[in-house]
Amino acid sequence: MLKKSDGLLDWNQSAVSLHNRIRAFNPWPGTYTQVQAQTLRVWRAQPAEALGDSLLPPGTLLHHSSGAAMVACGTGFLKLEEVQMENRKRTSAVDFLHGIRLEKTQSILLGT
Repeated sequence: MLKKSDGLLDWNQSAVSLHNRIRAFNPWPGTYTQVQAQTLRVWRAQPAEALGDSLLPPGTLLHHSSGAAMVACGTGFLKLEEVQMENRKRTSAVDFLHGIRLEKTQSILLGT
C-alpha cells in the first residue's frame, strides 16, 4: 500500500526513473521535494538531454539559459514542467523560478 512518504524524490536516481515515478504517483500519493524549507510538489517533468554542467551534485535546480527549470539527477537531468509550492496554486516551472527569483545560470540545492 502506498504512503505519502513514498512520493519523496531521491535525486540520486536516474532522470528516467524519476520521470516514471512522477507519472506513476500522479495524483496519489504525488511526488515532492524540499526547497527553501518548503515542500515543492512535482506534477509534470520530462527527462532532458545532458547539459554541459554534468558535474553538478544530484538535486541541483538550475534556471538554465534556455529558461527551463532543470534538476541534476544521478544520471541525466530532469526538466520540470509543472510544480506546486506549499500552500500555492499549480504553476509552470518557469513561473516558479521567477517567483523564487532564481536568475538564469543560478542554482540551488533541492531536498534540504
